[in-house]
Amino acid sequence: MDKNTPRIPLTPFTELTFPSRVRAVFLDLDGTLLDSMGVWSDIDRRFLAKRGLDIPPDYLEAIVPLSYRDTALYTIRRFGLNETPEALMKEWHEMSIEAYRDWVPLKEKSRALLNWLKEKGFRLAAGTASTPELAVPCLTRLGVIGELEQIISTEVVFIGKNDPGFWEVAAEKMGLAPAECALFDDAAASLQAAKAAGIYTVGVLDRFGSGFPGCADAATWLDDRDLEVVQ
Repeated sequence: MDKNTPRIPLTPFTELTFPSRVRAVFLDLDGTLLDSMGVWSDIDRRFLAKRGLDIPPDYLEAIVPLSYRDTALYTIRRFGLNETPEALMKEWHEMSIEAYRDWVPLKEKSRALLNWLKEKGFRLAAGTASTPELAVPCLTRLGVIGELEQIISTEVVFIGKNDPGFWEVAAEKMGLAPAECALFDDAAASLQAAKAAGIYTVGVLDRFGSGFPGCADAATWLDDRDLEVVQ
């Protein structure tokens, strides 16, 4: 949402309600807690430009829920690249590690959201497509890593977030059934997979995300600036 857009009074996230069965909340990192999606769109743009290619309109949406390896495989297949997944992953990692270590910020209301969820008694964990090598230094620098019991990465589970199996494993790692968990995420494919696994879903709008108000993949949608309920 444009920061200059006039505001209409909306319901604050502190008035969200969850099913009584929910005991833990998973939080996506890129595009939900972290204002980092611009980093990845820039990396993708530079990576493809180096090969004389432009980013197709649907490329970013297609790769958001994928694991690093699946993104590499998709990119190789999509653009007919004569390169290995390992080479692509190494190049992307080298391009992103400095940004996560030194300057990727939290979204404006992320700290307040974490504090509120903790006060409500929920156990918290991250469910992310980012590697631990990116996520841990970033969350440590931002001072919020202690709020999360676990960082569950597609790179450790070897399942993409667009697969219900990822969320089943994530719930198992928390010692819970999927129905006892909720998810905040900006990617429609991740929300759809989590919902299919039995997880209660809350969508967070992001200018680079694929979700939108009215999308049935989430029970509720929050805006990307003040985390106010838009649906």
